[in-house]
Amino acid sequence: MRKKYAILLVLVISLFTLTGCVQQLRYKMKKVQSDVFGLERTVTVYSIDGKPIKTIHGKFKILYPASNRMEFVKHDGKKITVSGFYSAVIEEK
Repeated sequence: MRKKYAILLVLVISLFTLTGCVQQLRYKMKKVQSDVFGLERTVTVYSIDGKPIKTIHGKFKILYPASNRMEFVKHDGKKITVSGFYSAVIEEK
């Protein structure tokens, strides 16, 4: 009887561990896809008072080279830099 509980406990722990690994693997694959090909995204940048400043559509990757700066590198090589105090909403398609 004790052996059955031990096996069940090992299976449950393994299931939770594998679930975490799968999520990490999905995140890493998405990052590689973004770095290599770029992802289809819509980004809306808002000012500190909540008004939309700029909306960017397209296939690009996002870089964070500094704490108060964000860069969008488009698939065609063009780079858009946003710096200062802002909020950004990033939607993946």
